[in-house]
Amino acid sequence: MKSFLVAVDFSNCSVNALMHAAQLAYLNKSNIEMIWVNNPKKTKVYVAESESTGLINEMNVQFKHLADELLAKYPGLKVDYLIREGKVYKEISLQAEESKSQLIVVGTHGRTGLEKLWMGSNVYRIVSTASCPVLSVRAGAPVSDQLKTIILPIDSTVETREKVTIAAELARSSHAKVIVLKLYSTDVIEVRDSVDIYAQQVLDYLREEEVEGVMDETESKNLTVTTIEYATKVNANLIIIMTEQEKKVANFLIGNFAHQMMNNSPIPVLSVRPQEL
Repeated sequence: MKSFLVAVDFSNCSVNALMHAAQLAYLNKSNIEMIWVNNPKKTKVYVAESESTGLINEMNVQFKHLADELLAKYPGLKVDYLIREGKVYKEISLQAEESKSQLIVVGTHGRTGLEKLWMGSNVYRIVSTASCPVLSVRAGAPVSDQLKTIILPIDSTVETREKVTIAAELARSSHAKVIVLKLYSTDVIEVRDSVDIYAQQVLDYLREEEVEGVMDETESKNLTVTTIEYATKVNANLIIIMTEQEKKVANFLIGNFAHQMMNNSPIPVLSVRPQEL
C-alpha cells in the first residue's frame, strides 16, 4: 500500500482520522495525501462569495499546519495536500482513482456550519463508490501506537474471504495478530459448514503469508452487534469488513452491515467492496 488519501474538513473527527491514517502509513511506508473538497453550491450558504478566496487561503494554511504536525511525529513520512471543487464524495472518489490510492480514510462526523457537507451520507457514498477500501474512524477513537489486533469477521457469503489480502498486508507491516471470527447466524448446517470452510481458507492464507492468525467463533443474532462486542472485548484496533454481508431481517431493519458498523463501532472500520462491484 503506497498511497493513502485522507478526507479532511479540519474538524476534530477528521484530524483524528488523519492521525490514524498517518500511523498506518508510517508503518506501511506509504504516502499521505490530504484532500478538502469545496462545494460552491453549499459553501455560499455559509460564506459570502467575496470571502471565498480567503476561505481557500485559510484551508491552505491549515493544511500546512497539519503537514508540519505529521512530519514532526512521523519523520520521513511523505505528506501532500490538495483542494478540489464539486460534490464531496464524487471528488474524493475521483481523486483516489487519479492518485491510484490504495486506501481512503475518512472521519464519520464532520463540522457544523460550513462543513455540514461532510456529514451523513457522504461517508456512505464514498464507501459505495470508491474503487479502493475505505477506513472510517468515529470521533474519539484513540490512535494506538501500533496496530496490534485485527478482527476479520467471516460469514457464509462467498465474498467474505476477499478482505483477507488487505488484512494480511496490514498485519504483516504492523506485526499485528488477525483474529478470524466465525459468525454463525443460523442453525442451518449447510450455512454453518460454509462459514467453517471459508474461515479455514482465510486462516490458511494468513499462515502462508506468515501472518499470525487465530480462529474464534460466536453465535450471532445481529452481525454488527456481535462483531463490535467481540472486537471491544479483545481490545482490537481495527475491524475489516465487506460492504456486502449476510442479508438477514435483523440487519435490514436497521440498515445494511457496512452502514451499521460505521455508525456504531468505536473501533475503526475498514470496508472492502466485493470485486464484482
